[in-house]
Amino acid sequence: MSLERDEVLANIGTRVQLHDYEEDDFSTSFKEAVPAGTTGHVIHANLDYRFTHPEYEPADFYHVVIEWDALDRRIDVFDESDYKLFITELQ
Repeated sequence: MSLERDEVLANIGTRVQLHDYEEDDFSTSFKEAVPAGTTGHVIHANLDYRFTHPEYEPADFYHVVIEWDALDRRIDVFDESDYKLFITELQ
C-alpha cells in the first residue's frame, strides 16, 4: 500500500517517533538498527507507482522518507502499512 500525493506532501516536516507494534500476544519491531522511541522527521516523498487506466483518473502513490535525529542522518522509507504500524506523529 502507498500513500496518495496530497497526504504525504502534507506530512513533510512532521516530527515522528518510532514505536514497536504490539497486538495481543504478538509484537514486532520495524528494524533492529532503529530502536523504538527514536524520533525524526518526514523529509521526502518517493513516488512508488503511477496508476493509469483509460476508464479512471490517473493517481500517483508515494512512500514516506524519514530521517532519524540520533542515527547519524540515517533515512528509512515507509509504505502506508509500516507508517501506520510503527510511526506516531508528534505535535
